[in-house]
Amino acid sequence: MLRRTLLAITLALGAHLTAPHASACGGMIAQSESQQASMSAQRVLIAQGPHSTAVVVGVGFDGASGDQAFVLPLQHEPLRIEDAKHEVFTDLERFTAPQIRIYDPTARSPSGGSGCGCMPSSGAKMAGAAGGGPPEEVRVVQRGETATYQYVVVGGGSGQSIGEWLTREKFPVPTEIQHTLDGYAQRGWVFLAARVQPKANRGELAPITVVSKPIPTDELQYPFALSSHSVTPGLRSEVLLFLMGAPAMLPKNYPVERIAKQVRATSAATTNYGVLFSQASERGALVIEAGMEDFPPVMLVDAGLAQFVGAGKVALVRLRGQLGGPQLKDMTFRPSAPTEFLQPNQITVEWNPSTTRAGFALLLGMSFLRRRGRRAKG
Repeated sequence: MLRRTLLAITLALGAHLTAPHASACGGMIAQSESQQASMSAQRVLIAQGPHSTAVVVGVGFDGASGDQAFVLPLQHEPLRIEDAKHEVFTDLERFTAPQIRIYDPTARSPSGGSGCGCMPSSGAKMAGAAGGGPPEEVRVVQRGETATYQYVVVGGGSGQSIGEWLTREKFPVPTEIQHTLDGYAQRGWVFLAARVQPKANRGELAPITVVSKPIPTDELQYPFALSSHSVTPGLRSEVLLFLMGAPAMLPKNYPVERIAKQVRATSAATTNYGVLFSQASERGALVIEAGMEDFPPVMLVDAGLAQFVGAGKVALVRLRGQLGGPQLKDMTFRPSAPTEFLQPNQITVEWNPSTTRAGFALLLGMSFLRRRGRRAKG
């Protein structure tokens, strides 16, 4: 007897890494020539709360030799810097990764049944810093360490002076990008330089969390422009961005798209999701893959994020894109209404072979008639 079946397809998201290589992430620059490979993936979470703005960033240094270190521009001096929970991005991935179910009303139920699950992105990996006496034009805002990182936060009037000082402190900043640092310095930003602790487990580096005073959504910026220098020309970096807070927010100066309603089955086991996603990325857009008005409180606690967003309803938006260096720019934000971001991460599409064949035959027939009509006119 024929029974209706559902075939679930899980999209494998996140970094597809090849070894040996290094990857830097989320507005960061890698620090040594051994790390100047293409940035493969960027994972960033921004959590807006009543008392703070928290940014959680993950980065990988797979296959890199020498010190594992980075520099990250910060819009304000941090209140504190700490290790994030190791599983924060994995937990969010499990809960928000798109799951596409292909429904075939004519297929027999497979003996093994069907199911679905989320393949987590590879773990986020990051780095820390050292000390030294700065020249007069560079000021040390703070120094410290976590279980995973040593770090220093510095400010100054020019990217050149900051870059030269960090280079002397064994955080080499390539001369060709010091002009980019200059743009941040002139706006009063500070710079987090960090290096992985020698004692840290380099196979499981924690993401890093930077907590600052609350930044209004329409003033908030994230320094993706700096990370454009770590993307090999002609290649793309995957950006996976989680925006959390109340009210919800979306990027202001990047196009965002929802492609779920355009997804169609192309076979009993495949869809056009990958094609739609690639087309959006070519346009420089980020795809809203999940959006909810009320993120489950238990998930906030499990991911270690409840302390940043406070009590009450918290919205979460997951965006993803594969962008080239020229498409990466400092991101600005705006408040968003639910109608703009609501998006279930589960998508069900129908695959009906007979309907598809009939439609294909109709297209062929119409094409034949058009060609015949053109010949008759000729």
